[in-house]
Amino acid sequence: MSNNYLVDIQLTRLQWVGGPIRVTGNDRLTILDLGGLQAIDSHIIIDDNPILSALDLRGLQTMGSYLVIATLDRLTTLDVSSLRIMGRELEIYKNARLSAIVAPNLTKVGGFIKIFENSEALRPFNGLPRLSCVANGYNQGTLSDCSSELVNRVMSAVSEWSSTFCQNIV
Repeated sequence: MSNNYLVDIQLTRLQWVGGPIRVTGNDRLTILDLGGLQAIDSHIIIDDNPILSALDLRGLQTMGSYLVIATLDRLTTLDVSSLRIMGRELEIYKNARLSAIVAPNLTKVGGFIKIFENSEALRPFNGLPRLSCVANGYNQGTLSDCSSELVNRVMSAVSEWSSTFCQNIV
């Protein structure tokens, strides 16, 4: 969805999507509410929406593919508190004010994790306390801003960093 006249998207009753969701290049968009979305079989890309400051994905529990949150200059918190399993990648990058990722229930990522070039205040793995399986590792930039103590905690907490798909991911 790319439309420079969109200011507010509220799809609060939407619970399931079989295909992808793409919200990109909306210069006036300030609110994207997908709070009722529980499952998506494909992927979500929310990118290049420079004044988007309110993003609601709190109801999302499972993703069949990947999640990209990028170039959202005013977003301060990414709350995916219900998300448990990601079929593929988690990519969060170039969000100048993003200082918190809230994903307390995320346990498995079936691809890789890339989190880089966000606010200096962001400590990505503080918001991922239950993460235990990442099938294809992480981008080095993901851990570059973390203290060695946090890196050691994350590396020991994640029971499987492998190049093979984690068992029972979906």
